Amino acid sequence: MLCSFKRLIYPKNPDMSSNGFMIGIYNVHEKMLDAYGKLIAEAKVVGYLLPLGNNIRFKMNGHWAKTDKHGTQFEMESYQEAIRTDKAGIVAYLSSGMIKGIGPKIAERIYDEFGDQTLDILDQIPDKLRCIPGISSRKLEKICDSYLASRGARDIVTMLAPHGITPNKAAKIYREFGVNTITILRENPYKLCEIDGIGFLTADKIAINMGLSQTSPIRIDAGLLQTLKETETQGNLCMEKSQFLKECVKLLDTEGVDAKLTSERAFAMLRKNELVLYNDLVYRPPAARAETIVADNVNILMSYGSIKYDRDMDIEINIEERKLGLKLVAEQREAIKSCLSSRICIITGGPGTGKTLIQRVLLSIYTKLNPKAKVVFAARLPVVQRDVWNNARAFRHQRFTKRSVS
Repeated sequence: MLCSFKRLIYPKNPDMSSNGFMIGIYNVHEKMLDAYGKLIAEAKVVGYLLPLGNNIRFKMNGHWAKTDKHGTQFEMESYQEAIRTDKAGIVAYLSSGMIKGIGPKIAERIYDEFGDQTLDILDQIPDKLRCIPGISSRKLEKICDSYLASRGARDIVTMLAPHGITPNKAAKIYREFGVNTITILRENPYKLCEIDGIGFLTADKIAINMGLSQTSPIRIDAGLLQTLKETETQGNLCMEKSQFLKECVKLLDTEGVDAKLTSERAFAMLRKNELVLYNDLVYRPPAARAETIVADNVNILMSYGSIKYDRDMDIEINIEERKLGLKLVAEQREAIKSCLSSRICIITGGPGTGKTLIQRVLLSIYTKLNPKAKVVFAARLPVVQRDVWNNARAFRHQRFTKRSVS
């Protein structure tokens, strides 16, 4: 559909849409009929990262959809600027508002200097714009950033659409990697695994479709990390190294990718600190750092010794039993005593073994004796969250030999 932007319906301010979804009204500049055979003068367009430039036409790709609630609307999948190559067309594009820092006067000056080569200059050697009166180094940086963002977002949607990535996810990818998105993905498509909602299998399919060899070191490295990520979702921070290699081979499921090859890649990643080996256990660095920090803090707490408890614990527990109308078994009483006298205490047990009951009695006694104390409950968070431990201390791990990963 050949069209031009008229007005934005949602969001009211383009910067307010956190996920890039937009709804706009566009003037239609080609013969198009509605269901009743009447010419359409304008259309409602929905999609991600809609083009909003003024006085410029766009060639949109997508499809028409009709719903009871919203009526007929055009669902945009990608677009290109339909820029006329004469002065009027290029000046209109430059001053359309899509490129921050260029107004009508500066747009005229740019065209007068570079003529029909203006867009090539902007694409390939934008530093030449520095010779235009009114364009400072700071303004040139603003122009370049805006131009790259405008074209980059569109190019990402176009690049990833054939691989089954929706415009919504494409917009999310662009927000993550910025103007270098295409370069990053061409060098390592598995960087997509860092985006929430895009798994290894999707990134793997895209990588293979882009021509990456299935035995490529990049793919094997990504498979090794994915193997550890999957075990983390099951509550484990690490894997025994032989099982780790076996599961990676199973995940990649490729002829020629065996334990020997994955072992060689694992060793290479160890040398680059992209994996961590402790004894026979393999970690991702964030998980290793997390475990080390927890262990260090536990050691610090333990070094302070036990807590002096001034009252008779058995009497306090008896009072709570009468209050709650229950009878604790010996192990439960000991658990409560241990919690009250220790800097840190871990209570484990299967369903129905009384962990919640122990917690109830414990908190009742503690808050009675410490009415101003702050009690905090915390749930376990997955260590797979990216950058959780960015500010933590570096993990202190041992040096490795090739033998340790073979």
